[in-house]
Amino acid sequence: MLPGPELRRLATQRRVDLQPDWRAFSVRVPTSINVAADRPLPEWPGVTTPGRAPGADWVDDVAEVFGAEALCRQLAKKRPQLHFWDQRLLRHAYPVARTMGGDPIVQVAGGRLAGHVLRTNHENWDGFFEHLAKLGERRVDDDFEAEAGPLLRRLGYVSGAPTTDQVIGVLLHRRFDGATRLTKSFADFYRAIWRARRPERSRIGSARGSTSAPRVLEIPTSARRISANRERAYLGGLHGDALVAVASDGTVDRVASYPRITGIVASATSLYVSDLGALRASDDGGKSFAVVLRGRIDAMATDEGNRLWLSATRGDKNVLFYSTDWKKFAAVPAPTNGLVVVHGSGAGGVLVSSFDELFVGKDGKPPTSLGVPEQYERIDVAIATSKGTLLVGTTGALMRSTNEGKTWRSVKLGARGVTCLFAASDDSIIAATGKRLWLSRDDGRSFGAVQVRVADAVWAGAELGRELLLVAESQLVRLPLSGR
Repeated sequence: MLPGPELRRLATQRRVDLQPDWRAFSVRVPTSINVAADRPLPEWPGVTTPGRAPGADWVDDVAEVFGAEALCRQLAKKRPQLHFWDQRLLRHAYPVARTMGGDPIVQVAGGRLAGHVLRTNHENWDGFFEHLAKLGERRVDDDFEAEAGPLLRRLGYVSGAPTTDQVIGVLLHRRFDGATRLTKSFADFYRAIWRARRPERSRIGSARGSTSAPRVLEIPTSARRISANRERAYLGGLHGDALVAVASDGTVDRVASYPRITGIVASATSLYVSDLGALRASDDGGKSFAVVLRGRIDAMATDEGNRLWLSATRGDKNVLFYSTDWKKFAAVPAPTNGLVVVHGSGAGGVLVSSFDELFVGKDGKPPTSLGVPEQYERIDVAIATSKGTLLVGTTGALMRSTNEGKTWRSVKLGARGVTCLFAASDDSIIAATGKRLWLSRDDGRSFGAVQVRVADAVWAGAELGRELLLVAESQLVRLPLSGR
């Protein structure tokens, strides 16, 4: 049976009131669309017209837009294809797309917000959608009643099956963070995605209002570490086989064969490179190196006094090293929560993490705690802004503190898993979630998407001249910095 008639039959059977704009779309697009693919998105007369892309960062989190066949399969199953959205909620809202993380994007089927498109959040509370779907069928879970009961009663719920307005009201309430409203119609939703994929959106605006296009260079190695002085940037990686230099004009030079690089620090006169066997220093731009400290080095960074810190492994123990002259190193007692990593300067010293806890190391003394940004979530990256704000990327979220770690709040991004954070000299902040970049100009309070395509995850950044350089394995992203 053709998707159109079958969809109408199943929708009637399930009591799902499909909205006119999505029905019109499903006639034109029977199969789902992979938004992340390089192919152009299908045009939709009257909807996909040229124009400026809206300033919404959510468009970059959309992975797939469902066609008629996908929703047919969804309606035909006893359990939904996207299991986070309970089958019994379909009469209130039905999936029209999904995010990179698998969260359903739904269109409201009726009520006061009929036609609106919401991005749901299945991780807001374990079993939240299921409890909401079972409302009226059996005894309400005690925890769910304690949390959602007062709100439901304010929305007019007494007993039995809730109305669509009551279900959507609970989902959108800030206390539960069950959903976020994206657009007022599916047509607006698709228009935003279609325009976001157009080439003219692949630009970032400077603080002075001009636009400059990000550029992507291919580099002759796999790199996850980068550092720059005034003349050149140096990059390499654990899985690469070379140390590569990039000049301010974009010229790429393979300086030397150098595998298993774990850290790079470039100063005006010297270049320090760490690997799984030693810390080495060069005075001739990487052409030759002398061993400074033997043993496995996992990461290195300078503190606010330009002293060098190393996180290393000795046997089965994590060790910190500290040096004022970058020649002689003293061991510093390290935290014991888990893998110890030095990240960079901040909070008056150097930021150090041990599993889910952040520390600051000062003057070669044992690091002191700056708190746990997100419990049981490993800290992967950490920075301090020029205003002293701390930003930490964990396996689960981006966390922010403005009081040196006393309290932490999450920052909304369109994706999870922060792989890179960098605070630039123009006070802009770049965050990377894998292949996707996000830009903040308000000290990390909010982020908007940067439109650039890279083949692999972005891992680290450095400034060279008036550009920000970001390494993404075998590619280098060049972003112009704004004027000040």
